[in-house]
Amino acid sequence: MLEDFDIFPLESLGAQLTQIRLTAKPSVYDALGEFSVTIILVVGPPDPGLLPELIPEEIFERGHPIHVGALSSDDPTPLHTMFDLIELMNDEEIVVFLCEDQNTWFRATNLLDR
Repeated sequence: MLEDFDIFPLESLGAQLTQIRLTAKPSVYDALGEFSVTIILVVGPPDPGLLPELIPEEIFERGHPIHVGALSSDDPTPLHTMFDLIELMNDEEIVVFLCEDQNTWFRATNLLDR
């Protein structure tokens, strides 16, 4: 999964708010074409209606579609959960994963921090 992508940490958005750029490696361009998405991990309840309270307004101002997913502490495969949603996305889109608690956020951040 991750081996097909380059991972770039982006500027910090605050405590417990991680922003990562995931870009397809040249070896997968044939299958995906140019593909780069922004992943945001934030601690918060699984309620998309709370996004304006959880992430900075600048994210909405980028003008790209924003997808929302939730990660919980009892998810045995959070990376698969993330990629199930990422696979449905298009180039330049944004996905926000609402992490149930700080431990879930930390675990997801570490999975993507390569």
